[in-house]
Amino acid sequence: MPGNVITSIFTDISSGLFGASLIQNIGFIVSPFVAALVAGRTGDGKGGSFGGWMLAALIGAAALGVLAFVNPVTLLNFYGITVLIPTMTLIAFLISGVVNGIFYGCFALLFSKSEMY
Repeated sequence: MPGNVITSIFTDISSGLFGASLIQNIGFIVSPFVAALVAGRTGDGKGGSFGGWMLAALIGAAALGVLAFVNPVTLLNFYGITVLIPTMTLIAFLISGVVNGIFYGCFALLFSKSEMY
């Protein structure tokens, strides 16, 4: 979620830690922002820009949710996410996908080529 990443960036900067964690967290914010910019510029209209970004966010979140069913050890080893109930993990990932889709989809709308009227 974007709020967790921003909180982590603030904590790293305020505690004076300028290491890999800070760069990784900045990458979590910058890379979807750049992708939203590209989606906005390449979409046919505002609906295409927002819908394309929302679809990409939901597919990415659903892929992680399916991984919770197929091989939960991979989520623990690579992402540090413990899977107790796979269904709840899938729901959490889908909610995260919707939040990210709406948050960055608004930037895709802003950078769309079509006019505001």
